[in-house]
Amino acid sequence: MVKGDKMDFITQKAVELGACSLTPVIAMRSQLQKAAQIDKKNPHLQSVAQGALAQSGRSDNFTIHQALDFASWCAESSEQGLSLILNPYHGQKVSALSHSNVEKIFVLIGPEGGFDQKEIDQAKDQKLQEIQTGPRILQSPTAALCAVSLLQAQFGDF
Repeated sequence: MVKGDKMDFITQKAVELGACSLTPVIAMRSQLQKAAQIDKKNPHLQSVAQGALAQSGRSDNFTIHQALDFASWCAESSEQGLSLILNPYHGQKVSALSHSNVEKIFVLIGPEGGFDQKEIDQAKDQKLQEIQTGPRILQSPTAALCAVSLLQAQFGDF
């Protein structure tokens, strides 16, 4: 979760790029630390998503889920599909990911300041795979859109 209109931007562009949902995750370095604060923004973000769906000609839905703490998100996503954590320092390229039996992809993008090493270790313990988007450190909004674009190119409808 990022502050201000950056979250609107991420939501709008993720919809345009073909993502299906967004779940705000509270990490150690998140700027907003309370789920209640974050969930207050859900109706606004849902309206941003609706506008982007209409603009991009998508007839499906985009869901803004309630905020989850880091551990809960890792546990839930690892049970439902290919679960990834973006780590600019370690991990494989998206192009190296296997295509077999991939129906749902979950990707965890870090807050401004990145993930704490304990969080990365916890994610790996939950079987999340580390991926990189390239050799540069990206701000959260850029990292989110880059990851969605790379995943669409590898698995999606391009």
